[in-house]
Amino acid sequence: MNKIFLFFVLLLLLVGCKRPTEQVPTLTGTYIPITPKLFVTSTSLPTATFPPQLTKTSTQEPTSTVIAIPSPTMDLVAAVVAAQPPELFSSHPSPDGMLRMDIIIYDCVKTIEDGDENAYEQLILVDLASGEQRIADGQLQTCGGLGAYGFGGRFWSPNSRYFYYTDGRQGIPDGCGYWDSPLLRFDVASLETESLGAGSLSPDGKKVATWDSIDNVVNIWDIDDGEISHFTPLHSAAGSGPIIWSPDSQSLVYIQVDSWCPVSGRSYLVQVGMNDSKQSLLLESENPTFADAEWDDTDVLSLFDQEGKAWRYNLITGDLTQVP
Repeated sequence: MNKIFLFFVLLLLLVGCKRPTEQVPTLTGTYIPITPKLFVTSTSLPTATFPPQLTKTSTQEPTSTVIAIPSPTMDLVAAVVAAQPPELFSSHPSPDGMLRMDIIIYDCVKTIEDGDENAYEQLILVDLASGEQRIADGQLQTCGGLGAYGFGGRFWSPNSRYFYYTDGRQGIPDGCGYWDSPLLRFDVASLETESLGAGSLSPDGKKVATWDSIDNVVNIWDIDDGEISHFTPLHSAAGSGPIIWSPDSQSLVYIQVDSWCPVSGRSYLVQVGMNDSKQSLLLESENPTFADAEWDDTDVLSLFDQEGKAWRYNLITGDLTQVP
């Protein structure tokens, strides 16, 4: 009897001394690992600049119909999904309480002997009333490489029709130059994803301004609807830079630079009014070359040059002074 008693005492001590494990977010709802059967693959060849291999799933639900797809990509996704259960990265309920967008991650795993490790992320739309789940987007990743990768939820439109997110949550592209994480939106009505470009949300939360790098224009979007307006930058040959909204959301400024690699040459600071899209060149400077800005004060902009030094530009007087 004494031996049995001592055995249970030792067992309790061992359990009590066990190191607590880190809490992993639990999945809300039941996720059934799904290997998507329909992919929209990029037509561009992978380069050393963006090592993560992006594979975008169709917004349609997987069906029994087999679509012709690159088998290596399909095999990798299937292997990553089968190797482990997914982990919930983040959840984003819609404003009307009817939907939820979840980001789930299948972490890095070696799927091929002597090959790279791969991870897979999914954007999953959940109907909270029926529990139905639909794959909104997917991204296959090569672990350990350079580049920007990963889904990150940004915000829902107030009318709950659009979910805005990025597919470059962490990391940056290899090389040099200006870069901001791209913004995409998923339309829950059409079940389609649209790439808006890199940009920023207005302080009042009603508009987004983004660079369209293909057409070299700035687009202004109503986050509840669609494009409001667009304009061509004043200097089409200069490289696009940050877009900064005014505190009252009634105007914005953007920066262009002759060269981003390295930051050099002439820089251009342009203001645009939202009422008429009229552009005004506020400042043209080569020494220093300005590469970034902040707009915290109604009449004053904080500018930052190629060396990271801070300057203040008065919108009323046009005075430019370096911050001591």
